[in-house]
Amino acid sequence: MLYCPPNVTFNHIWVNHGISHCFLDTVTTSVYASFIVLFGLGQWLMYRKYATETDQYLRPKSVLFGIQVALSILMLLIACARIILQATVIGDHVLYGYMILYFGCNLVCWPLSLRIVFLERNYLLPTVPTRGHGVVLLVFWTLVFVSENLAFLNLRNEDWWFDLSTITDKLEFVLFILRYVCGCFLFILGLKAPGISTLRDYVNFGGTINDPLVTDDVSEHDQP
Repeated sequence: MLYCPPNVTFNHIWVNHGISHCFLDTVTTSVYASFIVLFGLGQWLMYRKYATETDQYLRPKSVLFGIQVALSILMLLIACARIILQATVIGDHVLYGYMILYFGCNLVCWPLSLRIVFLERNYLLPTVPTRGHGVVLLVFWTLVFVSENLAFLNLRNEDWWFDLSTITDKLEFVLFILRYVCGCFLFILGLKAPGISTLRDYVNFGGTINDPLVTDDVSEHDQP
């Protein structure tokens, strides 16, 4: 099995006014997948060792949280659909090594990211309650969104699909639009953190916070 298509080498980064699929998919996918696996597993172990389960009344009931979860699942389904189409319809119907790497990385990182989302929603570390998602998830969603934006560097590359002249181009473009929209909304919802309890939720439920700075901050938010 070839890792890159014929006449394309991994070392040739800039070809025909753009970056090759082989190089771009390999680098971007490896970066965000390695990040979430390395630091995500570390966060998972930390929660498993130190975290305590929060009361269900502290967990916000939000439609946006459901959308956030659905988008993460959709990103996994898009990766599955892409490799199936690459093997049957797209291009020369041959799976190359970088395609399998892309699929494998997404098969691991999206379920792991969802696991961390639910950990942050349902469990609390012995620290002051956070205002949103942790750094690991925020950086992961940022890397995913940035990786999709890098495709615009290839607008003038004939090997890409921006001219929409064939079925392959149209299918790849549809998959790109789906990934881009999902990545964009995941990035925005990640900043909003609709499923994470806030300090106000904790105080309103009857909890007490001994940190005067945090207490003052909550009081300021409660003032009209």
